Amino acid sequence: MRRRKALKKCLIFSTSVFSFLAFSNISVAQKKLSSFNLFTNSIANNPLIARKTNLVFPPIPEENPETGLNSNAHLPGNPEPTMREKEAFIEEINQYALPFEEKYGIPTGVITAIAIVESHFGRTRVAYYANNLFKIKYINPRKGRYDGSWENIKTYQLVGQSNEAPNTAVLIKKNYGDDNKLVLDQARRFDNRYRVFNTYQECVNFLVNDLWLKDEYYKAAIEKYKTNIIALGRNNAAKHLGFDLGMKKLNSTAINAYQSSIAKVIDEWKLCQSKRTFEKSTDPHR
Repeated sequence: MRRRKALKKCLIFSTSVFSFLAFSNISVAQKKLSSFNLFTNSIANNPLIARKTNLVFPPIPEENPETGLNSNAHLPGNPEPTMREKEAFIEEINQYALPFEEKYGIPTGVITAIAIVESHFGRTRVAYYANNLFKIKYINPRKGRYDGSWENIKTYQLVGQSNEAPNTAVLIKKNYGDDNKLVLDQARRFDNRYRVFNTYQECVNFLVNDLWLKDEYYKAAIEKYKTNIIALGRNNAAKHLGFDLGMKKLNSTAINAYQSSIAKVIDEWKLCQSKRTFEKSTDPHR
């Protein structure tokens, strides 16, 4: 009798231990699954994480003396964005730009078109490393402080960019054959530093609030757009506005190309029609 009771207790204990271990394994598995779900959800809900595809940029001389070119500094990285990635980019920027259309009459599609042209759907070095979609520079020639640190402003230095500061010279450290294969001394430069933004939304907000709405040239262009709608129609008026907002920082050789690019993007993605759609009219890859 005692022996039977002892065996019964052992059986109950063994069953309890087995159940506990099984439950523990299930709990661990559930926790892992929960953690995985949290991780995947965070990617899905965080465009910044989702879009950080590993890009390979065309090299500059500092990176590859044989094939590197300084003109590569502005080129987008590979792989080329897919159709869905382009659509997601447009949808995201439209979301950030819409409040400015509702409040100030600045068309959402124009902001998005400029972002596409300037950043190639977020694929340029400046967009990738600094979330800077519009190549917004930080110009600070203060002696000994060229990086914005004295004002607590984070900057990204686009190494390889040709000198864009008038009446200045940049020390050449190495020359690999021609003007497009120079290695320039970056230590004292201030002409190739760009503002760093935490998000695309922060970048869009800075562009409109801190640049366009505080500059008489940009404000006049926006008012001109409102009158052009009657004479030219919404779509053509938007093309003129996109050109006017971008041309202030352009040199004469880039103006025609920029105007053409803005108009093409607005038409291709139907960005400034009354009924917005992100589908291209013809695309064999869709």
